[in-house]
Amino acid sequence: MGLIHRMGTQLYFQRLDERYARSDFLHAQQFAPPPNWQAQQQDRLLDLLTHAQAQVPYYRRLLAERGVTQPGQLTAQTLQTLPVLTKRELRDEFGDLQALDAGVREGFRNSSGGSTGQPTIFMQDREFTSWAEATKQLFDGWAGFQTGERRVRLWGSSRDLFSGANWRRQLGQAVMNERWLNAFEMTPETMDRYLQVIHSFRPELLLGYCDALVTLARHMHDRGLRVHPPRAVMSSAGNLFPAARQAVAEAFGAPVFDRYGSREVGDLACECGEGTLHLNPWTHFVEILDDQGRALPPGEVGRITVTLLSNYTMPLLRYDIGDLGALAPAGTCACGRSLPALSGLHGRTADCFILPSGSRVMSEAMIHLICVDMVVPGVKKFQVVQHAPDKVTLKLVTYAGQPLTPDEEDRLRQGLKRILLHEVTPDLEYCQRIPPSPSGKYRYTVSMLPEGAAEHLPRVGPGRAPLQS
Repeated sequence: MGLIHRMGTQLYFQRLDERYARSDFLHAQQFAPPPNWQAQQQDRLLDLLTHAQAQVPYYRRLLAERGVTQPGQLTAQTLQTLPVLTKRELRDEFGDLQALDAGVREGFRNSSGGSTGQPTIFMQDREFTSWAEATKQLFDGWAGFQTGERRVRLWGSSRDLFSGANWRRQLGQAVMNERWLNAFEMTPETMDRYLQVIHSFRPELLLGYCDALVTLARHMHDRGLRVHPPRAVMSSAGNLFPAARQAVAEAFGAPVFDRYGSREVGDLACECGEGTLHLNPWTHFVEILDDQGRALPPGEVGRITVTLLSNYTMPLLRYDIGDLGALAPAGTCACGRSLPALSGLHGRTADCFILPSGSRVMSEAMIHLICVDMVVPGVKKFQVVQHAPDKVTLKLVTYAGQPLTPDEEDRLRQGLKRILLHEVTPDLEYCQRIPPSPSGKYRYTVSMLPEGAAEHLPRVGPGRAPLQS
């Protein structure tokens, strides 16, 4: 049946030559030694820069300002002379960021889910889509899944899974040997139904939003429910912290793989069987930069900045994806791959808390405190919200719907105060539920401070304010 469904999927997507040829290429190249993929990455980067200079008004202008006016002046290293592209520039320069030859590339508009409250609109094309789908197949293979095998998607994007006529949804599920479950509907009744689907369908792979998987795993734990274990679980669209990974792995009786990406640039990285978060160097060139745009060495946390190598309709060069992370040292993983890798993800830059002194605290520190260091059994869900530099609220949802004991409240308040460098004493607020963001992703920390807020606060030391971990 797997071969039949693979052939059906090819026909359904109508991208036989591109998607599957590129998937075969990636599968064949994934164990190549570093000089091979590095040379290919540099060639693809130079091709993209040449195209951007010739066809994209925004980059033609930036390069000319730097004295680069002829194609012969370009090298792959020219990229480092360009400024970081932020979401603000993407909005303000939308027209000039589109290639003049976009009309021949089957371009289309897309947008992010708006996890920070404001969706970002951008252009993509068939070239990007075929590489993105090939990358998904590569990453699926790392979890032991092959196209045509049974898969359940617990996903939250209505555009991806629930738009269009009903017969098209049913056809898509049947052809691709999948079942689609809506992560926007996670009531006890719907979760019981989802578990019945998973148990009867017996998927090889369960793919889902991180928070939706954790919510379903907790529901199983609370009700003492079990399902037929999949071969693997793939978590995406959210930080898979250790406590979340453990909860999902125990509930479904399967290893959990973390996949990382965004709608603007597609899937960037995925864990192999050894737990290394490998990047795809044929589709992305990733830099970790500090606040001044300087490259940071492996192991140091900074802004994840992506140059997408497969979108010629709207090239995104040095795009600040909005997340914090660090590169892993170069070397060969125990899985046999020598691909570049991320050593860790540390939350969204927008969710760093800026304290009255100008110091910043990463969201990861607060999440680790509550999930690992100070586990309070009665806490079902939490969210830390910064309303102003000196005002932070810890929102709590409890299992019993009742307040914690005074001692438990004090432990949480004092622990969080310590993480906030004793500059802020957090308030506690009990809630019936904490909704996800408009994109369906759950945010453990939320900063309500406006863009550029740090510029109006004191700086600590001669450089950027320290990131607390």
